[in-house]
Amino acid sequence: GIALFLQELEPWQSVQYHNISDTDYPQALNNAVDYFQKQVVTKETDSVFSLKLPGKFRSTIELNYQTDNKETKLHFDPITGNEIAHHSSPTLQLLEKLHTDLLLPSPYGRYLLGVLGSILLATILSGVILHRKILTQLFTLRLYRSRRLLWSDLHKVIATWSLPFLLMISITGAYLGFAEPALKTNAFVMYSGNINQAIKEFSLPDPQLSTDVQKKSISELLIVAKNAIHYFEPELVILSNYGKPHASAEVLGNIYGRIIYYPSIMVDANTGEVVKVTNWRNSTWPKLIYGMFTPLHYGSFGGTFLKIVYVIFSLLSCIIIIFGTHIWIERNQHKFVQATSKIATLLNGVYFGLPATCVAILLVSRIFHHHPQNTYTLILTLFIFIFLLFLLMAFKLETKKFRTLSLYSSAGILLLIPIWNFFVEDIRYTFTQFLSFQITPALIADGIWIALSVLLFYSANVLKKS
Repeated sequence: GIALFLQELEPWQSVQYHNISDTDYPQALNNAVDYFQKQVVTKETDSVFSLKLPGKFRSTIELNYQTDNKETKLHFDPITGNEIAHHSSPTLQLLEKLHTDLLLPSPYGRYLLGVLGSILLATILSGVILHRKILTQLFTLRLYRSRRLLWSDLHKVIATWSLPFLLMISITGAYLGFAEPALKTNAFVMYSGNINQAIKEFSLPDPQLSTDVQKKSISELLIVAKNAIHYFEPELVILSNYGKPHASAEVLGNIYGRIIYYPSIMVDANTGEVVKVTNWRNSTWPKLIYGMFTPLHYGSFGGTFLKIVYVIFSLLSCIIIIFGTHIWIERNQHKFVQATSKIATLLNGVYFGLPATCVAILLVSRIFHHHPQNTYTLILTLFIFIFLLFLLMAFKLETKKFRTLSLYSSAGILLLIPIWNFFVEDIRYTFTQFLSFQITPALIADGIWIALSVLLFYSANVLKKS
């Protein structure tokens, strides 16, 4: 769920936020690129560099370039174009890798997720086939019968109502996990193993670029790109040979409200002419389907509201897995007493320990976000340590006590985040902010943390008294 809101959490995590409009930053882009080319570029600097544009959830211009295969990021003020210090969040990077690669080396983690997505898809399809009364039991919930019967009813009801979402997530997740090996297989079968030829056939032909150096400004190139596709919102500009012959600017972005993956416009950076448009909506149906998978999987086409809906269904999916696992364990514990007991304890540690670990890492990163030692390696080490600590507690404590402790821990840590912001980061919230449009990412996020904290405290109390 958190992985869906990485873009929204960036300004909250870095405690940097400015409300930037489209008219504020074009000249700043020109200044930033001029500074980069005059003050930073050397003979060893790669001829390709990129610009991430400021927007609703990004308050700086981010310039990425490589020197001797080493990537470097520079940040610029979106109003003046002057270079500024910026503290990127290694925690958000970790949460993203947890979602896309399970923190495993690339691409093996993604392959594993592809396998898990395929297993989930097979489980869903087999459940639909075996559950013949799927429509008649949509509202069947026997609250006052046995515990296992209640778990079984909840499992069936939630799974049935969530079926379209689960099918979509499993199909898109499996495909995204296997996208690279699928392309390699296609290259092996159709192009005798020539993957470059496969990519070339899948893409549009390379355009002809001007050799006459005129060097259009970045702001001019953005205007040309925005006019190439209706309702196109640029987010990233990739510049190649800028200020030289054969210069190009590839502008990638979104068409909000459309289920399509990153349309792009390539503009000749010397003449300002559009030389290539990649719009998956106008492609053949296999490319159209491929272009829909990523926005469908992440819910990026419908704004924040749709992402919240995705989170709700994701939580329901977790409940389905938890109830299904407990039903299986209760049915088989008399057959494999010792094995099922250890499996149940391990799963218990994962179900309650992993969310608590993610919450703890958010707090740690919040406290040390300005510290120079706040690196990805440190955050990853702390993540593993805290998670293993919760797994150890799962095996040492009685099940009910461990679950209650985990819920109380998560609730307490979530409550500490807005407290830290208010008293240490000096982020003050006035009543007028709630009545005006001056609602910042920090205010929204901290309100969510408080609401989740209250919910977890309530759940822990109910579990404790049960």
